[in-house]
Amino acid sequence: MIDKRSLCRVLLVLIFIVTSIIAQTQEENPRPFPALLTLNAGIGHYAIRDEVISKEKYEGLVVPFEIIWNQARETYSWQFDMLYKQGSHLENYNTTADIREFTMSWDYLYKLTPINLCGRNLAIDVGPSPEIFIHFRQQKIAEFTSDLYSFAMLMSIGSNVGLVYDMSPKLKLENFNRVSILSVGLRMTDFRDDDNNDKLIKPLSLLNGLNFRSDLGVRYWLTDMFSVKVSYSLYVTRISAWDYYLAANDNLNVSLSILF
Repeated sequence: MIDKRSLCRVLLVLIFIVTSIIAQTQEENPRPFPALLTLNAGIGHYAIRDEVISKEKYEGLVVPFEIIWNQARETYSWQFDMLYKQGSHLENYNTTADIREFTMSWDYLYKLTPINLCGRNLAIDVGPSPEIFIHFRQQKIAEFTSDLYSFAMLMSIGSNVGLVYDMSPKLKLENFNRVSILSVGLRMTDFRDDDNNDKLIKPLSLLNGLNFRSDLGVRYWLTDMFSVKVSYSLYVTRISAWDYYLAANDNLNVSLSILF
């Protein structure tokens, strides 16, 4: 079962960080640029093959929670994104695993010239995306927690592309994609075993250290201030600089956004 107390603590920390960023932004930039705060939650399917532990695939349900702060500027906008996922009882026969993942990214979104598509406006944003990704997995055998762990971290510079299509004044079709390009990777397994922890840090590229995300959703503006969104998200992480690691996760999400 998912530890509800841990989730509450994580959400409180995320809210504190976001409110601190808001306060600092207001002090440094008193001009009234619009900002959008989004709270997102969902449920999805998660599958992983981590050959440090096993060559078999483990899969199960995962629950994501996300906070996004988007701040507009005169010629661009930036987006601070914190995503936490937790899954229990990812199964492979009588062996299970618990996973926790945390992603923090800072996307810069530079507007390109809009395209007129079927008489509607298609807005395009592109830019760089610094990102930190952390994965922690704990193995269980016959419902007993073992001492076998797997830890991975990517500190990446990537790029993003965002698309917004105006279906109507209140209804928007939105797509956002982010991919890592160059990364520094950290890999650890079974913290007590020093032999497994040599060469902990390695430089990575798209070929051996990929972290990818794609979102597609529909946003409806209830009022000038509040909007709701239903979306589908796909995540793929592949690391082959050490023993092969491949994880894929797709979620259905519901979010509430507040425009300031």
